[in-house]
Amino acid sequence: MSSVQRRLDGLRVLVTRASDPSRRLASALEEHGATPLELQLLEVREGDAVALRAACQSAPWDLVVFASANAVAAVARCAGDRASLHGLARRVAVVGTATARECRDVGLNVDIVAPTFVAESLVDALLADGVDGCRVLLPRAAETRDVVAPALRGAGADVTEVVAYRVEPVMGAAASLAELAATGFDVVTVTSSRTAEVLDAAAAASGTVLARLRATPWVAIGPICAETARALGYPVAAVAAPSTIDALVAALVERFGVPE
Repeated sequence: MSSVQRRLDGLRVLVTRASDPSRRLASALEEHGATPLELQLLEVREGDAVALRAACQSAPWDLVVFASANAVAAVARCAGDRASLHGLARRVAVVGTATARECRDVGLNVDIVAPTFVAESLVDALLADGVDGCRVLLPRAAETRDVVAPALRGAGADVTEVVAYRVEPVMGAAASLAELAATGFDVVTVTSSRTAEVLDAAAAASGTVLARLRATPWVAIGPICAETARALGYPVAAVAAPSTIDALVAALVERFGVPE
């Protein structure tokens, strides 16, 4: 990484996201001089609350595995209070610093954090720690890569999967995207494979919008997201490593920033 201070002044960045009241990425881009053009593509909705509540009442689990902050928030709501949540599991394993931070915020101690920000890394850490005979709770999104559960079952764990939340496209995304495309943007950011797929579906409604997206450099948060974007035919100019908002901003600054 260059030691020269760089800015994003004047850069128009399409910020594709799920619901994010804190505007973490947009705010960080503004601090670096960029103009974020925010496009909400996804919204987080309740999953199987009955099954999740039953899982919480079946505590203590030997291990609970969280792959996202949304899963932590859903479990915290179902648990009802910090005392119940604290007794949920003997060990807690997570993917990502944002997920670990959400655990701490709701009063959960984290025992295992994946060395890198992908599910495969968490699986490696768990298998090294040993899961044979463990009762494992895996609260997850309705649509997710099927990585963790099969690997843990193969290692002898008794895994219970519960749909903790759903991530669904928002209405009117294609029209909102067309409006932003008409004003123009210089870079597209994507923060998940699901976001990339929904953005592609929204762009497909207009040949002009699709052409603009395919002619615009993309910056992806992590290798899995980048792989999805490339498979859809989009030019990925930079990949954030690790898969965090801070790293995504750093990748933008490194690739598109100009010296102060």
